[in-house]
Amino acid sequence: MSRRLRLVLPGVPLHVVQRGVNRQACFLDGQDKQRYLEYLRSCLALAPCQLHAYVIMSNHE
Repeated sequence: MSRRLRLVLPGVPLHVVQRGVNRQACFLDGQDKQRYLEYLRSCLALAPCQLHAYVIMSNHE
């Protein structure tokens, strides 16, 4: 069954979570984390949105 569509309202903040498949790690090492942050930074420069906070955790259960 597919996930229901999210309700997105203009001006209302979203909480976004990224998880690894089957609880696997999303990043292999510090270099992977750094590359991810660089991609995030470059995407934010192109997108009409703001990032207020973020955290990179080794595990999110």
